[in-house]
Amino acid sequence: MATNKSYTVTLLTSNKEILWDQSKGSLLELSESAGLEPEHSCRVGTCATCATKLVTGTIEYDPEPFMEPSDNHILICCAHPTSDIVIEL
Repeated sequence: MATNKSYTVTLLTSNKEILWDQSKGSLLELSESAGLEPEHSCRVGTCATCATKLVTGTIEYDPEPFMEPSDNHILICCAHPTSDIVIEL
């Protein structure tokens, strides 16, 4: 995972921009810290409840999910940005 980097996470539906760094954890944890309550269940990439559309940017998983979602969706419970990103959340 990238260290000492920060990226802007734009949440389209919520109309928010949040600065992410490694201390913020997953995109799920970041969005929760911003007062959002995204749907989720397992927090480790097995249930796909948190699948969210990635509009632009790149991510990596930690931990790796059991199965990656399709159609430009990501599992925010275990996704971390590797660039500035825009997601539909």
